[in-house]
Amino acid sequence: MGALLDYEYSLWGLPEDSIERTRIKYEVHTRSARRLEELCFKNGGIYIKLRQHIGQLGGPPFSHEYINTLRESMLNRCPTSSYDHVCQVVKKELGGPPEEVCISVVYLFQRCRYMSPRRQVL
Repeated sequence: MGALLDYEYSLWGLPEDSIERTRIKYEVHTRSARRLEELCFKNGGIYIKLRQHIGQLGGPPFSHEYINTLRESMLNRCPTSSYDHVCQVVKKELGGPPEEVCISVVYLFQRCRYMSPRRQVL
């Protein structure tokens, strides 16, 4: 809602094709992109992936200000997890350490591949 009001208030009364409107619109896009970026970081998880996706689009429906802002922080501001934490999550979710889970998945993939008459698994 804040971004919508920012657009309405900032662009109010400016002529459609004026240089001033273009400059103000750029500033509002940049402010709104920063708000979106912070919102994604505060919510984490899938919202960070959404931000990364928007940053990779490179065109409509998002303006260059959104793309550039979200692309700038794509790698240097992503949250990180320690290897131990990743191991704990994999063990909790998949029932074993990553090394065992990966070996099991590769084994199942190979087994399905050789049993399939078309040699395709997915």
